[in-house]
Amino acid sequence: VRVFGLFDTGAGIGVLDSAVFERVKERLGATSAPTKRLRVANGTLVWSLAHWEGELEGEGVRAKGSFEVFDSGGSWDMLIGLPLQAALGVVHDTKRNEVTVDAGGKSAGLKN
Repeated sequence: VRVFGLFDTGAGIGVLDSAVFERVKERLGATSAPTKRLRVANGTLVWSLAHWEGELEGEGVRAKGSFEVFDSGGSWDMLIGLPLQAALGVVHDTKRNEVTVDAGGKSAGLKN
């Protein structure tokens, strides 16, 4: 499943937009009931719509991770928060706005 992710060092979890989720859910496999209430940008608390755990891949780098499903209103496809960044071995070069993912002996550079 190809999804465009936004590396967000301020996000404490990974989140997939609900419209993207509807498009790809058959290929993701099983999800579970929501596990978190999310505080959105305006401070409101909302329940996530679903929870997913499994293997993620970015540019050939694979890692186990999880994310919540939330309606971003089309603001982004996926937020790659700190736990997913840690699982993928992300190093963020803020000067160049680039990340390097390095997990399982493979590494790749990506532009944010």
